[in-house]
Amino acid sequence: MADPHTPDSHPLLRKLGRYARLSAAERQAITSLLRREAAFPEHTDLVRQGQMLTKAAIIREGWAIRYRTLRDGRRQIMNFLLPGDMFDLCAFLLTASDHSIAALTPCKISFVPVSSITDLFRRWPRVGAALWKSALQEEAMLRERILSLGRRSARERAAHLLYELWVRLGIVGLRNGGDFDLPLTQADLADALGLTPVHVSRTLRYLRQQGLIGMSNRHVTILRPREEGQYGEFGRDYLHLTPIRDPVAPPVGHA
Repeated sequence: MADPHTPDSHPLLRKLGRYARLSAAERQAITSLLRREAAFPEHTDLVRQGQMLTKAAIIREGWAIRYRTLRDGRRQIMNFLLPGDMFDLCAFLLTASDHSIAALTPCKISFVPVSSITDLFRRWPRVGAALWKSALQEEAMLRERILSLGRRSARERAAHLLYELWVRLGIVGLRNGGDFDLPLTQADLADALGLTPVHVSRTLRYLRQQGLIGMSNRHVTILRPREEGQYGEFGRDYLHLTPIRDPVAPPVGHA
């Protein structure tokens, strides 16, 4: 597992490196975005629905969630944001957020002014393409979540989500073989899967009995990683893990 404190091993660099062969100068351009870092305790709202957007943000450590709530407090978690993920990349296009983002665990986050994002896209088009690919990947994950909530059974939903998290953590070097830490309560899983906590408990018990997962103290083991189809008909196509097509135009002023 990579050391998250080594500058060159920031999870964003590891993630974007899967999408594009980045030069040393391009990696340095990304690193320059990561200097303004702040720490947040768990259960802190990072963005509130209706809040004006002025900066993008990049997670170095911790888990966050995109969510919305109804008036009576019922919450739907739309996606989990992991180390290396970026949110509010479109801050220069939108005026206000249509959902909330919260730190699920203690988080370390770098905030990036809109001007820095637009300058990065202008000067380093390959980096910009990799960032957009990351954003489009999350959009595809949201479509997959709609499929899960609409058509997959509770068992399929849970298996699919756990396998997806395992794959995503592997991309940024934050899992150990089939094992990964899952800092979620059953209530969190219920809000992501559209189930009750009691139903989640029964569902996880079934997945353990079927030999698909091991689970103890918020630690999960994917026991049959080569049989990904057994995990809610999981398929990697929607994660779009193939590199972007090159060549991309050379950076402005660096031809």
